[in-house]
Parts: sequence; structure tokens; C-alpha cells
Amino acid sequence: KTYTKIFPEIVKDKRKFPVIVYESDAEYHKNGGPQMAGGHYSSFMRKLYIFQYPDDKDTKLVLYHEGFHQFLDDYLDEAPQWFNEGLGAFFGPSQYIPPKKGAMGGQGSMQLRPNPWRLKTIQAAISAGKVRHFADLMLMSQAEMYDEEWAGIHYAEAWSIIYFLVRGNAPPGKEAAPYFH
Repeated sequence: KTYTKIFPEIVKDKRKFPVIVYESDAEYHKNGGPQMAGGHYSSFMRKLYIFQYPDDKDTKLVLYHEGFHQFLDDYLDEAPQWFNEGLGAFFGPSQYIPPKKGAMGGQGSMQLRPNPWRLKTIQAAISAGKVRHFADLMLMSQAEMYDEEWAGIHYAEAWSIIYFLVRGNAPPGKEAAPYFH
């Protein structure tokens, strides 16, 4: 539901998405998980793979991030890397808000939040003058996006662009009209 708030024109099948959760990062990596990843979505297998982090909120952040890749796979072949990873990083820190006590027929909801992993990284990169030119980021291949030295900055920069396009200058917790649909 959270993904479709941003992409309301997408008609979603009512299928369940397979998720494989490993007990630890060691088990995840032993079974083929990429070494620098906390999870991944395989479009070939159409399954999402993650491991249980010591902190549950980190597990959920990776689950929601990778879940977006799984969601997008049905609708867009060969999504640009910055777009795919930026949106994954945008949805990753979403938080479930339970219904208020005593609310009639109340359902919980998901609240979009700034990405704590990416916000600090992009702020530091901007301060250090270590960001990629917008056009370079837009045209990066997957290998370039995942370059070991730059991957964290690339993800943070992609996240910050998506955050602005979706949220504009609305503060966290306030709704903003998305710049794209």
C-alpha cells in the first residue's frame, strides 16, 4: 500500500511475494548473498533474500528497501539504477504505526521517514565535495553504481534525489504532493 501511494496508477496483482529470511549475515552470505549487501531481490528467481539483523528496525529497513525492488520488477524492466536504488532507499525506513487504541475499525498505517543511513552519508559527502554530477548518476550502470569506494555515496545521492522528488520540502510526517506519478 505504501508503494502504491507514490505510484497510484499501477494496478497491482493480489499475489504474495516470496521472502527468504536467513538467521544471520553469515548464513545469508554462505548461501550466495552478495558480500556487500544486507539483502537482495533476484528478478530471475522472483524472490527476496535478507538476513535477520541484531536490531529489528534494521531488518525491516532492508526488507522494505528490497521489497520495493520486488514490487517494481512487475512493472518496469531495466529500471535505471539510481531510480531503483533511490526508491528502495526511500521506502526502506518506513515505519508501521499501529491503530490508536479505541479507534473503531482502526487499521495501522505505514509512515514514510527520512533514511537515517543515507541522510548522514549525503550530508557528509556534500560537505566534503564528494558527490557525482547529476547526469553521471542518472546514466550509471549497475557495476558503476555498486563501485566499492562510491556505493554508499551513490545510494545516498540517489535517495536524496528521490526524497526531494517525492517529498519536496515537506517536513517529515507531513504529506506532500509527489512531483511524479
